[in-house]
Amino acid sequence: MGENKKLLYRLAVADVDGTLVERGGDVPPEAREAIRRFREAGGIFVLATGRPLPGVLHYLEDLELPDPAIILNGAQVYDRKQGQVIYHRSLSREVTLRAVELCRQFDLEPFLYYDGQVYVRGPGSRVSHYERKDRLSCQPVGDLRTLALGREEGAAKILFIGPVEEGFALGESLRREGFSIHVVQSDADFVEILPPGTSKGVALRWLRERLGIPREEVMAIGDQQNDRELLEEAGCGVAVANAVEELKGVASLVTRAPFGWGVAEALARAGG
Repeated sequence: MGENKKLLYRLAVADVDGTLVERGGDVPPEAREAIRRFREAGGIFVLATGRPLPGVLHYLEDLELPDPAIILNGAQVYDRKQGQVIYHRSLSREVTLRAVELCRQFDLEPFLYYDGQVYVRGPGSRVSHYERKDRLSCQPVGDLRTLALGREEGAAKILFIGPVEEGFALGESLRREGFSIHVVQSDADFVEILPPGTSKGVALRWLRERLGIPREEVMAIGDQQNDRELLEEAGCGVAVANAVEELKGVASLVTRAPFGWGVAEALARAGG
């Protein structure tokens, strides 16, 4: 416990794509070393990502992180020590079905997330791009509506890849029909439909309370609009240099360096 006194922040939470790594690449050596030092000083380092579990396991194993991970943009928290999801939220079955139906009216590729798997209609350039970036394989099922009809609950989240304005327009269509959802942009051409009240920030609050860590002892690092709630839930919200301007506007600190080098810079300030 005495080691923790050296740290300004006991818990550091970092987004993956666009923050810790660039476009699904490897963690820079500088960030890897900074994470190691932070953890050796007694800190807890948590990844917070929109990825499903198969897409984040590589980083958990590579960085030898035993701590929980926030996945699916806050719809789940995975505990690696227990080997199971310890926090879970999902869309309603009705929202999932209607979103899949509405998708036919837009230039969007839908991805449905159930039980750690990612389901798609079939192969294509957007699916291949996603598989390369997240280092996983999607499951082609042809008709996503049939898949959703066979489930008792809705998907944990739905990702749409395509023009961002069309993704938000689909979200607005759902709202006009009376559905309660949370819509976020998670990449240049990624828009996600999440359960109402779901975000990385809400999941962080649940996790830090479970760990008994007050907000002022939390540092959160991100780059995209879906990281806003994450930064707002932390005592110190950090935007890496390559972050979108909207996120820089709410951050307590903007790093000089981008991506993982910015994460290393932030962790140095945390005292690790």
